[in-house]
Amino acid sequence: MLRLVVLTLLTLLSQIKISAEEAFKGWPEDKATVYCGAMAMFNQYLNADSDGNLPPYTEDQQYWWDQTLALYPDKDELQQELTLAGQSFEAYFLRASANETNPDVTRNALAATQDTTCSKYRIERRIRELKTLRAKQQLTLDAHKEIARREKAEQSITFDEPPFVNLRNNESAATLDIYFSLGCNHCLLFLDEHLTGLLKLNREGRLNLRFLEVPGLTPYMIGNGTIDRPTVAARQRAQLASRYAACAAKQSPASFTDFVTQLMASAQAYVPTIETQDWEYYTHAVAADFQQNSPVRSVQDMLANTAKQLNISVSSCDETFAKTYTEQAFSILKTLRGEINVPFYRFNGAYYLDGDAHEKLLTDLKTYTSRLPVVR
Repeated sequence: MLRLVVLTLLTLLSQIKISAEEAFKGWPEDKATVYCGAMAMFNQYLNADSDGNLPPYTEDQQYWWDQTLALYPDKDELQQELTLAGQSFEAYFLRASANETNPDVTRNALAATQDTTCSKYRIERRIRELKTLRAKQQLTLDAHKEIARREKAEQSITFDEPPFVNLRNNESAATLDIYFSLGCNHCLLFLDEHLTGLLKLNREGRLNLRFLEVPGLTPYMIGNGTIDRPTVAARQRAQLASRYAACAAKQSPASFTDFVTQLMASAQAYVPTIETQDWEYYTHAVAADFQQNSPVRSVQDMLANTAKQLNISVSSCDETFAKTYTEQAFSILKTLRGEINVPFYRFNGAYYLDGDAHEKLLTDLKTYTSRLPVVR
């Protein structure tokens, strides 16, 4: 029905050469409303019969007059606004009648034209309202479809088994899922700023944490052109970081978070800047980027050194294991989100899909955890 009304109005407007919206371009909506209300009243007086009897308003005139009265129910304020509208009309009239020998004819013709323009404007305004309503209805429909898709997707996934890394200290607390990649700059910045606090909430039993690290997702990097930084090489380094992280997770969830934390600390210490970027682009680093006092000169060595400090070995995580792990992580992320893209968060049934959602996520987390007592 809504679509039919919109199409009908569009058909009417297609017969009008000049858009009323263009005539009122730049006007606040209340000013255009009062102007059309004033034109309705003015045209009614201009169309009075020889005895001075006023004709009834047309449907459009009645609409604009009712809208004007609704905007300004106070009589004095209404009179002031109608006077201002009349001044706008007189400005049109003065321009149009500059070379006319019969200004009254011009005034009447101009008033009738403005009345017609207001009728067009009513149609155009209604079309905008209907389009806005239809867009809202579509958003609601799309939201319901997406919720249904997510619910179905979640039923097909076992969240308590690898490749997920679970830190559960209170079964009654909500769980925050963090989907990230050790090659993703935005992910690393979020973790660097918030992981310590999230782990504290976890230890206190106020929040459960669940991680899914997705291998090999790295940003492009445009440097100054003096050093070749192919993305494929950065992706391979990110995949190696994922392999160490997966090995750490096999030892324990704590080993996993320790590795992630220590990797970020190593990158900040050894490659704080990489041309125009900072440490979170570490997968693009080459030997020349490492600090002079750094004990390593490559990302591969930095990863191995970081793992060694935590007694993490890749002996139990061979290439076959890494390949299977990657396939599982990709499949889960695509099933849940519909695409391979991070960072991505789930909390209390809600999805937080992009960087703009960080603030909302943090607010929701704070609101939730502030109500819970420390249980450990």
